Amino acid sequence: MAATALVTMSHSPLMGRNQPADEVVDAVEAAFEGARGFIRDFGPDLVVVFAPDHYNGVFYSLMPPFCIGAAANSIGDYDTEAGPLDVDRDAATALARHALSRDLDVAFSERLDVDHGVAQALEVRP
Repeated sequence: MAATALVTMSHSPLMGRNQPADEVVDAVEAAFEGARGFIRDFGPDLVVVFAPDHYNGVFYSLMPPFCIGAAANSIGDYDTEAGPLDVDRDAATALARHALSRDLDVAFSERLDVDHGVAQALEVRP
């Protein structure tokens, strides 16, 4: 069985827009660097991102509890880069099939629009 790890971080539309005290910036950057180091050392073959939706991809008229994207596009809000994200379509499809076979209520999107809730975590790099 493959090894699994979990790395979490919050997101904020204020990053880069609202400058907190230097010690806060230093503490946040140290936490990001610790996460980067862990991820580099772990060397994942696949990364699964869990993130909120801020009514950019789904709306009240069709809001599933979970949605797995086989293809995703960043809308480029709050200083994140707009454009397509690198999504492993086969892995997303297999994950959705597995979840559904276990009676988990998931939706599946062929064109998921995501915002800073996803993109920010992917862009916090050295």
